[in-house]
Amino acid sequence: GVWHGILEGTGVLAVITNAFVIAITSDYTPRFVYAFKYGPCVENSEDECLRGSMNSSLSVFEMKVADSNQTQYCRYRDYRAPPWSAVPYEFTLQFWHVLAARLAFIIVFE
Repeated sequence: GVWHGILEGTGVLAVITNAFVIAITSDYTPRFVYAFKYGPCVENSEDECLRGSMNSSLSVFEMKVADSNQTQYCRYRDYRAPPWSAVPYEFTLQFWHVLAARLAFIIVFE
């Protein structure tokens, strides 16, 4: 009857919502991209393909200390260029690779 259509629509919406939640909040996709595109296993096969993945996923922010010439750096979770690059704080190529992989995960999850 009428409930079949409602429950089927709810099921489809639940699957789509779960795909977005898993793709956006999970560390699986960024680690997968790092292991096969940026990690040490790209050029040669090593046992630890995720070595350096945490450092790769952290960006650098420059903090000036008030009334001082000191500069401190803060690390935060993002894929942005460092402040000393030609285009500071712009998204890196790794950000776009991770975003594309997340969108591909959503499509495959469907």
